[in-house]
Amino acid sequence: MTSVYPVARRTAFPFVSLFARRVDGVEQIPDNEPVIVAANHLGMFDPLFIGSLFILKTKKKLRYLVDTRNLFWKTFGITLQHWTNTIPIRHGRREEAIVDAVAALGRGDSIGVFPEGRVNTSPTLLEGRTGAVRMSLMSGKAILPVGIENTHVPLRSIMMHRVLNKPEGIVIRFGERFHPQGDPNDPNVVRELTDELMRRIAMLSQKSYIA
Repeated sequence: MTSVYPVARRTAFPFVSLFARRVDGVEQIPDNEPVIVAANHLGMFDPLFIGSLFILKTKKKLRYLVDTRNLFWKTFGITLQHWTNTIPIRHGRREEAIVDAVAALGRGDSIGVFPEGRVNTSPTLLEGRTGAVRMSLMSGKAILPVGIENTHVPLRSIMMHRVLNKPEGIVIRFGERFHPQGDPNDPNVVRELTDELMRRIAMLSQKSYIA
């Protein structure tokens, strides 16, 4: 465990409570069993909010799959790898990242992903990418769906509303764990299970999903 995690455990609750208006379903985060955390994606701080709650509950890190073409990675990639041990998805080498993530799950690490593949602030979720379901089917580990709201709003605005005791703020909902069953090499099965996962995320995030 890198040095950032003992610090993160002490600062997670104050950080989340400063911005979050509501957090539901934290009890769904397993204490000892690795899971694949799959959430909708509204803003660049989403990994920080979800990861803070994960650390607070489990005292363990949440390793994210990160596309190296992402601007956030290009800016903070070296720091991310050093502090949080992210798994990079390099251009043209997505399968290697999936294999690395499955191996990490086997070692007891939990993996964080955003199946939409990019930030999306529209009322409808983007078509889900299949990586989360494939990792689950290959590893036998459950998927923990997460819905988030308002993380795209400037944090200074949320903090001011909180100080003034207004209702605006970030909402994070953890759903029931999802245990996909099927052949990870059957694209039809994987697609159907991915759409089911996205519908669960849509319900938690108060969005719609059109498969």
